[in-house]
Amino acid sequence: MTVPTAVPYLYQTGGGEELILRFGESYTSQVVLIEALFEERNFLRRIAMQVGRALQSYDIGCSIPDMPGTGESLIDVADVTLPGWQSAVADAARFVEQKSGTLPFMAALRGGALIDHTASAKAWWRFAPASGAELLRPMRQARRIRGAADQQDHAGYRLNEAMVAALDAAMPQSPTGPLRQTPVRPDGIAPWRLAEPGDDQALANALADDLAQWIATCAAS
Repeated sequence: MTVPTAVPYLYQTGGGEELILRFGESYTSQVVLIEALFEERNFLRRIAMQVGRALQSYDIGCSIPDMPGTGESLIDVADVTLPGWQSAVADAARFVEQKSGTLPFMAALRGGALIDHTASAKAWWRFAPASGAELLRPMRQARRIRGAADQQDHAGYRLNEAMVAALDAAMPQSPTGPLRQTPVRPDGIAPWRLAEPGDDQALANALADDLAQWIATCAAS
């Protein structure tokens, strides 16, 4: 069986360009998937890609953009802000809309739910949305354990004061359209709490199925 592959593009944001990977770009229904943030992104990266591939079995395309300061970005994470990420999400959604000719659906994993509400979309779907304080807590704990003197160092991520302050206060915001929130599965350990990143095709399939059903529900309403 051929494994679906992503086509790389660049979208414009913040005066520069960032990578966006697109699966199934010819399908009528399109999703923009916003990944988890910081270290959780590393633990959920493979699952995000698996969701993008799995959605094609439902004739749904999926685009996964890098945020400035993440992935292949040339921007230093120390220079990014939460509003900058929110603007990048809106720019990525606009790029997909222009390419496909239709408003996308938004999907977010964990901390991605802090930045997905600014986009123009048909509906929103979130997996285990997290507050900014929830994301910062283990990062601060790791700094204490390591005895790091640099107050900008958050588990290896050098975050500016504006970003930290914004995250401390950040909660997932209500979007302008329909929203479905999917909790952590009850039958297993949350993937971002494992000792190291792994492969969980079963979880990815379950998330893709839930997302596809939500899109079908929104289309029918």
